[in-house]
Amino acid sequence: DGFRYPQYSMYLAYYKAMSSAKGNDSERRAVLDAALADCSRADEILRERHGEDHHHVAHVLCIQVRIWLLRNDPDQALRLAKRALKITKKRYGSEHNNIAKMFDLFGDIHTARGDKEIACKTYWMAKNMYAEKQHSRAREIGQKLANIPDHIEPAFGHTQSELFDDLVD
Repeated sequence: DGFRYPQYSMYLAYYKAMSSAKGNDSERRAVLDAALADCSRADEILRERHGEDHHHVAHVLCIQVRIWLLRNDPDQALRLAKRALKITKKRYGSEHNNIAKMFDLFGDIHTARGDKEIACKTYWMAKNMYAEKQHSRAREIGQKLANIPDHIEPAFGHTQSELFDDLVD
């Protein structure tokens, strides 16, 4: 396919997914299916043009993660998020805001899976990374943590490296 700007398909998928709350279950599922098709199209073009480890590939994977979460399939979301994290860490290192976004995404996945311990760890890492940079998202992540009943902050000494290892295993 000679689509010139695959990012348009990627963003179209995102907006379709975010608008999927409207309508009944079958309409919602159809919108999410269309969003996944747009992601697949963008993913195929991006991989062909830029290779497997391009940052736009990670972005498409993250959009697919959101879609799979909306479809109530956190296990598929987790598989895709692991690939996105590897690309993002390779591209940006471990201190970039995009890594904090990945930790936030993993928190959402593990919340959906019912694993509050890992959800708390990942939200905590995202919150602290954002707070260090005085980013406005730190407060939002703190609210996600507060919404987890009986949440426990990770023990001191838990490093990003250890959490990366836990997430990508």
